[in-house]
Amino acid sequence: YRGVGYLNTGKFEQAVADFEKTSGPGDTNLGDLNALMQRAKTKLEAASAPPPEPPPQPQPQIAQRPAPQPVAPVPVPVPAGPSIDPALRQRVQAAIAGANTSLGNARNRKAGGSPQYTQAMQSLAEANAKANTAKSNDDLNAALASAQNASLYADSAPAPGAPPKPVQTAVVTPRPVAAADMALGDYRSQLRSALTNYFAGDFETASLGFESLSKSMPNNGWVWAFLGASRYSQYAFEADDNYKSQAVDAFRRAKSSPNFRKGGLPQKYFSKRIRKFFDTLG
Repeated sequence: YRGVGYLNTGKFEQAVADFEKTSGPGDTNLGDLNALMQRAKTKLEAASAPPPEPPPQPQPQIAQRPAPQPVAPVPVPVPAGPSIDPALRQRVQAAIAGANTSLGNARNRKAGGSPQYTQAMQSLAEANAKANTAKSNDDLNAALASAQNASLYADSAPAPGAPPKPVQTAVVTPRPVAAADMALGDYRSQLRSALTNYFAGDFETASLGFESLSKSMPNNGWVWAFLGASRYSQYAFEADDNYKSQAVDAFRRAKSSPNFRKGGLPQKYFSKRIRKFFDTLG
């Protein structure tokens, strides 16, 4: 009984000594003697064992700075020079070659002494000079006109005793017309692309193109008319009322435009169904 008391109060060494001396349980059985002995020894070993060493703490890692990356130099934009159409340059060279051929024919028919032959030589010299120093398409067009004039003059050069032939010189594009084409170049390209999609039946892409043009040229009634036709065609295929309302808005903007014809949409570009719908709008 005393050994059990020692065991329950944590005096494990005294409990083991008493359990070794006893011969068995008393009048009141407090448990199997072997089990009590084993329990007391286990507790004693656990109490006698040295405390476990704390696990090594991980050393804090010092964050390393990333190695500096070389910075790529920012390219400096170089202003693009005026573009020259290679096909136009080839036309100029072909026109100059044709002028040389015409001059050779004039010499063969003994027309080298005529005023037309002299004019042809001067025009050819101008064509060569303009072609060699051309820096833009306008310069090439001027060279092309001079070369064509040289051919016309040479072909009209009469043989001795023959009546002179009238000369029709090539027409150089007037500067206001050339400047207008240059100023409307981007819009002209966008309009051509939108019309190509419209006549090809790609009404969704055509609508996007005409919408962009309507923002740039809000007073152009024809842009609004083709936008309305594209949207109405989408409505006809997809039965979406949103397309119909957009078509109505575009057609009304077209009708209110000062440069739009009052006779309605031309049959050449718009279907009968679209023209009929357009005419019903106020």
